[in-house]
Amino acid sequence: MKETPFHQMHVDAGGKMVDFGGWDMPIQYASIIKEHKRVRSDVGLFDVSHMGEIEVSGPDAYKLVDLLIPRKLEKLQDGQIIYAPLCQHDGGVVDDVLVHRFCSDRFLFVVNAANKDKDFAWLKRIRDEHVPDANVMDLSDQVAQLAVQGPNAESLLKKLFSWPLEDIPYYWFKEFRHMDAKVMVSRTGYTGEDGFELYFHPRVAQYYWDRLVKEGGIMPIGLGARDSLRLEAGMALYGNDIDEDHYPIQSIGWAVSLKKPEYIGREALVKAKAIGITLRLKGFEMLEKAIPRHGMELVAGEYHGTVTSGSFSPTLKKGIGMGYMPTSFKVGDTVEIIISSKPHAAQVVKIPFYKRKEN
Repeated sequence: MKETPFHQMHVDAGGKMVDFGGWDMPIQYASIIKEHKRVRSDVGLFDVSHMGEIEVSGPDAYKLVDLLIPRKLEKLQDGQIIYAPLCQHDGGVVDDVLVHRFCSDRFLFVVNAANKDKDFAWLKRIRDEHVPDANVMDLSDQVAQLAVQGPNAESLLKKLFSWPLEDIPYYWFKEFRHMDAKVMVSRTGYTGEDGFELYFHPRVAQYYWDRLVKEGGIMPIGLGARDSLRLEAGMALYGNDIDEDHYPIQSIGWAVSLKKPEYIGREALVKAKAIGITLRLKGFEMLEKAIPRHGMELVAGEYHGTVTSGSFSPTLKKGIGMGYMPTSFKVGDTVEIIISSKPHAAQVVKIPFYKRKEN
């Protein structure tokens, strides 16, 4: 299995290591619930170095990105980030990505770990077919990434590094010089809390881990809590909630513009919308003491589908989940989740399940 630059640090910290898409990653350290609650109440540290980083540069970089992304880019400024799906020609989702704009001829795609090679090949294919004057480079091996998430993320990072983080709005980023090297700091997150991502060269991985964990006292958080945190926040997971078999307008429609005149997959999406979308990704909460899991059967009237994501919510103290349901099902309607061959009642609810309080 592949290892991130922090692998030995996870082992030394008592991380329970598991195979995560070919990467040896910590699922937890002591307790998933304890780690989850720490992020909600204070701050936690995530190793996300397994994520991929692909740079698009050159004279036609903007043209290539504009063709790939089903969102309007003309208002995207230098230092700003946009979330979007990459669509196939048939409208299915190749991946969901974060696109960072440095300038009109340089962009950085941060992509899901399991999809990195597929995404890289897709970007090169579209480049070769449509925009030959753009460069596409896989920088993943040159980048380590740590995410610091939680209500106290900004104050703690400012004490440790004295960076003007208050100058970085949500979904923006800045580059700083630190330890005689560049570090890119962005403000996005996958937990529903405030937080930052630190991108730096793997050679200084030990320094950043020690500074954050040993000096800053930030608790390392495993993949188990990362999943329950993102689910509470209603954030989709590629391979579960979004995939090549569903249109993004069924799940993350807010991240797609059908008014934009040209991009890969637009024709298929417009046609699907005209015909009519019959299924959409919706959230549910269990009405009984039961925990839904990915792959369990979901029954909504005559429709039989599956739970795309499901877990126990440490914040709400109940089972929650998502799944595709008929568009006719509204908030308050009842569905059933088949657990151990028995139906358990659940209620359709609005996503996100949890929303942090603004200061």
